[in-house]
Amino acid sequence: MLKKTHAIFSASISSLITNRFDFILLASVFGVISDLDYVIGLKHRGFTHSLIFATLASIFLIRIDLNLALIAFLAILTHLFLDMMTKGGVPLLYPRKKRYRIANFRYDSAFNSFLIFISILIFATRINLRWLI
Repeated sequence: MLKKTHAIFSASISSLITNRFDFILLASVFGVISDLDYVIGLKHRGFTHSLIFATLASIFLIRIDLNLALIAFLAILTHLFLDMMTKGGVPLLYPRKKRYRIANFRYDSAFNSFLIFISILIFATRINLRWLI
């Protein structure tokens, strides 16, 4: 999936459970944080694409704010969910090497556009812009 798809989709899903703009914005950041693995020298779609990473990030953030920790966990899970729809899958149970996937879309396919469209519909519904639907 594309980073913009991860960011927009994570933010839209988070908007379903919070009205706080700062948390929705942070959800978009946490929606792409798993893809920053190569920046810190990790193998792509390794540790940062696992349930362990999502859990550890949430535990770290719980000290700051419980709701923020929940939003981060949800956003990272949406990232994993979207990447599970690609051919490469994700190692959900890292350090096990088995990769899990639920579909086989190309990351640059029309599916990205579809997810962005769905995200816009979710946002429109959340802010009551019925004329868009």
